[in-house]
Amino acid sequence: MSIRYRKEYKTWQVYWNNPITRKRESRTFKTELEARKEDSLIKHRIQFEPESFRRDVEPEPIKVTTLNDVYLEYLKEKQFTKREIASHLSLMHICLEQLGETEIAAITQDDLQDIVKAYTTQCSTATASIALRVVRTVIYYAMSKKLIPEARFPKIPSPQYKQFVPPTPEELAAIYEAAVPHVKRVIVIGAYLGVRIGVCELFQLTWEDVDLAQGLLRVHGSRKNKNATWREVPIRESLLETFRLWKAEDDAAGQKHLISFRGH
Repeated sequence: MSIRYRKEYKTWQVYWNNPITRKRESRTFKTELEARKEDSLIKHRIQFEPESFRRDVEPEPIKVTTLNDVYLEYLKEKQFTKREIASHLSLMHICLEQLGETEIAAITQDDLQDIVKAYTTQCSTATASIALRVVRTVIYYAMSKKLIPEARFPKIPSPQYKQFVPPTPEELAAIYEAAVPHVKRVIVIGAYLGVRIGVCELFQLTWEDVDLAQGLLRVHGSRKNKNATWREVPIRESLLETFRLWKAEDDAAGQKHLISFRGH
């Protein structure tokens, strides 16, 4: 058992192996102090009161009637954070609007097929694919609780992503001429140096990452890619003077980041 900080959700999670089921379990807390208290309690129970975990795995039968009831029990059991619940609800809303008040035992294979159709007609294929996987998890949860007969969830359509067609050089030049100064920087660094636009790469860049003498830009990799923390990108000779002008502007303003707007 141990404690970990979930930086993306700003919460602390305690996890352990249940001595009765041998399965991994966890609980989430807002503060480290709460997590450490729970961690100490669980350690004590595992060592001196292992049978106390039996009542945790033998809950009272769920008293539900509708899909809304089942979904509420599902959220309680998973102990999602507020952020996770909001995301979950945004993906479940079509299903709940269509079947939320339906008696859970009365949901049929045709109803599930209608849900798939509703998502694929109201959402993009990518969003529908993600949302239907969430719906499927909730339905299988109901099956695991013996609330509805076991059935196979309808096939989830594969996402179809639209192919991005980049602007022509003429179009890019026109966009650049019409852009405000900080957007012009985004266009130059994104289009000519291949830096990903967004917080993962472009918005992290500071002048410490720029080596004008060697004509190099150090680009920090995504946090998910631990094997490549950064890479060096050559700055074209024709762009070096532009970078020097930017640096002079930012030095005068005390700005450290290459991309900023109104001082931020």
